[in-house]
Formats: sequence, structure tokens, C-alpha cells
Amino acid sequence: MTRSEADAHCAELNDAAGAEPGARWMAREISPGEWRAVRVRVPGLRATGPLTTSQESRPKPDAPDPRPLVDPNWGPG
Repeated sequence: MTRSEADAHCAELNDAAGAEPGARWMAREISPGEWRAVRVRVPGLRATGPLTTSQESRPKPDAPDPRPLVDPNWGPG
């Protein structure tokens, strides 16, 4: 079985109505070019929806300091 066939088979097994909770199916390469669907069990694993792309959020620059550069109380005394 090719990888694309194994991925399609895993998707069918994961989307099945009677799928066991906490078990997921993934494609695994058995030998070069030979793939198989294997069941992975992780305690507490919940069903997830389709994966989406993410975007890195860069840190926002600090706002300029609103305080005046010269303190008005520093005048001649």
C-alpha cells in the first residue's frame, strides 16, 4: 500500500461512526515504500477536527512613553 492509500484508509477509520474513543489511526512505513495503517492509543486523547494552518504572531512594539521629557515641577525654584 502506498502512503496516500494508507493516509486515505486512516482517514476513513478515524471518521467511522463506531470509532473507539481514545484511539487514532496513523500511517506507518513498514519497509521502504510499504505503508500500513496502525492504531495509536493515547489515554485522554480526544477527537480532533481537521487541522488548519497557523500564523506566527510577532510581538507588538512598545507604545511610546506618554510622560513628558521634562517635569514641569523642575522649574527654577
